[in-house]
Amino acid sequence: MTNDLQEIAKDFLTEAQEDYVGLWSLVWDIKNDFPELDRNETRASVLNIIRELLHENLIKAGIPKISGDFEEWTGSVEEIVSRIRNEWEELGTDPTIGDIVWFVSTE
Repeated sequence: MTNDLQEIAKDFLTEAQEDYVGLWSLVWDIKNDFPELDRNETRASVLNIIRELLHENLIKAGIPKISGDFEEWTGSVEEIVSRIRNEWEELGTDPTIGDIVWFVSTE
């Protein structure tokens, strides 16, 4: 990751330590900091950050429940990243609040 992407990943992790954070938050950060990226490059950058944070076991992917519990997605890092990619492609647009997946810090 470039230094700028590492800083975005660090900020995303900090946010995930405070509360559940949605995929949309990371997408918006990448788009704001790198407006020159096209949709595919943005998606690749987002997925690379997620892959790295999952691989390092710093975040969990899943869905928050009304009860306040977090329903973690199971599977390998690549299965989770693939699921996000596929659901993003099916969405047909960039994710917004509540779309696809949320994350929480493991710390």
